[in-house]
Amino acid sequence: MLIDSNLAKKLVSMSESTGREYALIVYENGSKYLYRLSLSGGSLPIYSSNIKYVFHTHPVPRYTPSLADIVTAYNLSRIKGAPVPLYTASRVEDGIVVYEIKIHPSADINKIAEEIIPIEKIISEDYEKYSKIQHYRMLSKRHITIARYLLAN
Repeated sequence: MLIDSNLAKKLVSMSESTGREYALIVYENGSKYLYRLSLSGGSLPIYSSNIKYVFHTHPVPRYTPSLADIVTAYNLSRIKGAPVPLYTASRVEDGIVVYEIKIHPSADINKIAEEIIPIEKIISEDYEKYSKIQHYRMLSKRHITIARYLLAN
């Protein structure tokens, strides 16, 4: 994981206390920019091939990356021409779950989205059950890599 775990914990805490998502964009030259997104998320200025990685938070528990996370990771890779890590984090139970998403620029994002959209629509019914299904379907794709990190409090 490219981000320091203490910084990840701090950003998740900020997200929880404000109810907003935060995004940290880190560039190849070492510069970093922190964005506070709206209550419903928001867009990021990711259209640069110099992005090293993006780390962003969810103020509510997420057991898997959202469809928006997947699409953003894909867009980052298309711009750079190579996979760029997108980290998404939230507090789940007594710890913080961080997902690292990398998608190859040649991935069929429409096919991935087709499989995820129906699950996203019903995920609120049973977070754990449908999150596992979504996670399995993403892992079964050859152009997508998802790593899961658990950070203790």
